[in-house]
Amino acid sequence: MGSEPEINGGEFYAEVALPIPIYENFTYSVPPNLAEKIVIGSRVIVPFGKAFKTGIIIDFADSTRIENVKTLVDLADEDPPVTPHIIDLCCWIAEYYLCPLGEVFAQRIPPE
Repeated sequence: MGSEPEINGGEFYAEVALPIPIYENFTYSVPPNLAEKIVIGSRVIVPFGKAFKTGIIIDFADSTRIENVKTLVDLADEDPPVTPHIIDLCCWIAEYYLCPLGEVFAQRIPPE
């Protein structure tokens, strides 16, 4: 979709990389109150199991095949800590070194 979501009144989704040892990203719906605030590279708080985790938005989608999608809780930062260049670099590192993308971000981004 691009670096900013298309806001057309409908629901849309964010792909989030979490700092856990799993080789996949997670899909969350974006609530209306965050729709105009988030961009790719935003650090967000999401429900994960019985806890909350902080992850990085790496992409947006207009639809998903996933049922019972959970919703983003909040932004962790006013300004996104990750630029598109850093996202590309982290994706390259994850692929080259065969490690989960969320764990690469956890090593590259200053703590909250």
